[in-house]
Amino acid sequence: MAESTVCVYGTGSLTPEYVRNVLLIEALETAGFHVIYCSIPAWTGTRAKIVAARGGSLLAALRFAFIQIRLLCRYLLLTGRHDLVLVVAPGHLDIPIARLGTWLRGKPLVFDAFYSLYDTVVSDRGLCPDGSLRASIISFVDGLSCRLSDKVLIDTCSNRDFVSRRYRLRPDSFAVIPAGAPRGFDGEPAQADGVVAGQCTVLFHGSYVPLQGALVVAQAAEILARDHPDIRFRMVGDGQTRQDVASLAEEKGLTSLAFVDWLPLEGLAEEVRKADICLGIFGTSGKASRVIPHKVYAAMAMGKPIITADTPAARELLEDGKTALLCRPGDPGDLSASILRLSANPSLRTALGRSARSLFVERAATGVVARRLAGLVCSLMARSGRRPMSGVPRRDGLEA
Repeated sequence: MAESTVCVYGTGSLTPEYVRNVLLIEALETAGFHVIYCSIPAWTGTRAKIVAARGGSLLAALRFAFIQIRLLCRYLLLTGRHDLVLVVAPGHLDIPIARLGTWLRGKPLVFDAFYSLYDTVVSDRGLCPDGSLRASIISFVDGLSCRLSDKVLIDTCSNRDFVSRRYRLRPDSFAVIPAGAPRGFDGEPAQADGVVAGQCTVLFHGSYVPLQGALVVAQAAEILARDHPDIRFRMVGDGQTRQDVASLAEEKGLTSLAFVDWLPLEGLAEEVRKADICLGIFGTSGKASRVIPHKVYAAMAMGKPIITADTPAARELLEDGKTALLCRPGDPGDLSASILRLSANPSLRTALGRSARSLFVERAATGVVARRLAGLVCSLMARSGRRPMSGVPRRDGLEA
């Protein structure tokens, strides 16, 4: 029987740094699908997406429109035989043209929304005011991209419920696929050895968008600085709120807090390996309550103890005191108390790390994601009258 083929489509980056897209492709290949590409990356990083969300320029809009025309022509004229199209993130603006192409070729369309565009741009990052014309356009695009797709992938049940309620979509239009861990993290658990002997190293890494709660981490570091100089913080990354955090650190003289610029995934994996405690997110926005970021899964994959905000999304996966410590969102006092508890209790750190690693293997490893995607793809192919390839598992009871 011919091998089933998935066409990965869109303007999203396929480089290792864009973890979500790489993970989905790896999972498809693990499940036995052949993957082909119809892709023209248009986003060079977070800064480019922020500029676009704030309005961008006419030249940038024309360039993006030209990319969409090139993508459609490439898909219709140059893309070979395939059974299904997957639009990768951030693909909300790619969906209308992708839908036109798949209608013309009679193929099912799956969209990895991953997150709500409106929730990200307007509610969390505040890049344009709620109620403005731009916010209304973003909301329209957000809902339209989901309606035009045969199936929408999203990262948590909380996000699924939010998007389905906001845009009056059926919950079964969505498939919940966890964010997962980057390649290089999904392996044997790492031994926590600390950066410096006699110190407890606490690692925060992220893009400094508001949902990360980086300022809350710095405020927790301030609380601990005077009486617990052995607790050291490493802040890896850059982004929207980093200057606010750096200003606080300078104003308070926080020598316990070290800043590290963006690292390649190999360097980030080494930071996680050396850390004694890994931090998740601590923001108070609605989006912060609905996501479980890659860094939480990465810490789980490497058997690290995790502290993150107690949110509905976190509760979908984690259990306080068993697989992580959960603290109140936006509360540096509660975060500092959790850090102090773990820093003083190496056996608890070890137990949490082992439990987190076991949970990751059970719920979010590449093989688990592969089985979910295989069930979803086979279901859509069967619905469209195509038989899945031999060797690809049919639905096995996992949620699609």
